[in-house]
Amino acid sequence: MAQYPQFQTAIDQLHATKLDKATQGCLPGVMPAARQAAEVGIENAILKKSTPQKAMDDAVQSIQPQIDQYNQAVGTSSGSAPSPRAGREHHSCVSDTIVAEAGALREFSAGVATAMGAPADVASEVARHLARANLSGHDSHGVLRWSQYVRELDQGELDAAARPAVLRESAVTALFDARRGFGQHSTMQVTEWAARHAREHGIAAAAIRHSMHIGMLGEYTERLAGEGLVGIVTVGVAGTGSGAVAPFGGAARFLGTNPWSMAVPAAGRPPLVYDGATSTVAEGKVRLARASGAQLAPGLVRDADGRPTTDPEQLYAGGTLTVMGGDVAGHKGHGLSLASALVGGLAMIADADPTPAGCMRRPETWGTRIAGVFVVAIDPAAFGDADAYRTLVAGVLEDVGGVPPAPGVDRVLVPGDPERRSRERRARHGIPVPAATWAELLAIGDRFGVPLGGTNGAAMLP
Repeated sequence: MAQYPQFQTAIDQLHATKLDKATQGCLPGVMPAARQAAEVGIENAILKKSTPQKAMDDAVQSIQPQIDQYNQAVGTSSGSAPSPRAGREHHSCVSDTIVAEAGALREFSAGVATAMGAPADVASEVARHLARANLSGHDSHGVLRWSQYVRELDQGELDAAARPAVLRESAVTALFDARRGFGQHSTMQVTEWAARHAREHGIAAAAIRHSMHIGMLGEYTERLAGEGLVGIVTVGVAGTGSGAVAPFGGAARFLGTNPWSMAVPAAGRPPLVYDGATSTVAEGKVRLARASGAQLAPGLVRDADGRPTTDPEQLYAGGTLTVMGGDVAGHKGHGLSLASALVGGLAMIADADPTPAGCMRRPETWGTRIAGVFVVAIDPAAFGDADAYRTLVAGVLEDVGGVPPAPGVDRVLVPGDPERRSRERRARHGIPVPAATWAELLAIGDRFGVPLGGTNGAAMLP
């Protein structure tokens, strides 16, 4: 949703308008779950170039059968509600969504990471990152990823105990080896290195090789912006058979989703935080749709034969994601994606054992591939008065919000605003988790002896 900030107001209006009426008589936890379903419906409507009002109408209509089925099952037509179920089945839901508390997801994640062999500080950072991704509305980079990480552990790809190591270092550059440890921890360590050196020298850049999945890139750039620095982070891979994205005009995999994130500090207001994949949609969004049993909007995925499809399963059956811009302007996403891989590939220079960024598993034939993570921190003070710069940035960002909105739009938002709104909303009302993902988490918890709770109705909407 971040790439369509002008539609965020449609989500914010749902509670006060039709969605509120549609969910009357349900358990307290229904509202956040219904809103999550509506967000998916709105995003699909946006990609179909709908209007905000039409998006709201479509979202409500899409979940009405679920609400009717729920009301019939629990007998809430008269306004009564059943008692919550006990034990780990204690949750409030509409259809197949569970609403959980962020603290519980963070505690669960820390426990699982520790049980997998991560040191306490590594486990804490991974857990913090995953829970914050869910709070920010980027569920594709949240606790849904645990099944992937456990699989990578079992296959010998992830070393949960590993810490990053410095291979080369100068005053303003460094090469790190993530050593196939948790990517959230290694990338944050490198981000902190870059911040220290940028404050001393004005600018710092670092490349990371052998990285596992690094999660939400905006987490790193926002950390830099919080320290008054400009931050740039990218992670990419390119080469025949790489990733899940077809190049513009192609019908086979060659690119990762290769996201970029940039954050710029502002005086007296939140920073600009851009974070987006160079594919039309991030792979994790397709993973989330599959877990939710939802169809995709047209134009996001092609099957193994290169034909358009709305079935998320087709991506995992040899299909491909399309590059940002689609059939009309895909050359733009294509160029940004290749640039991500080539810049990240600075980490591969003289690497005797290269791996794709985000995964240890090396293909049987490496061929001509390039991959890596790249982090840049810039101190505005190296170019003049840093306070004056941040004040200038703040003025521009405020003016963006003052641009006359298009019909049906409340106001223009700054990149990063939707995530901040989501964190506030979900901290109050809970985090929607697809039932399929919840079941996976319960199984992981059983395996590692880590309980999963935190579906307390007190955190739900009244």
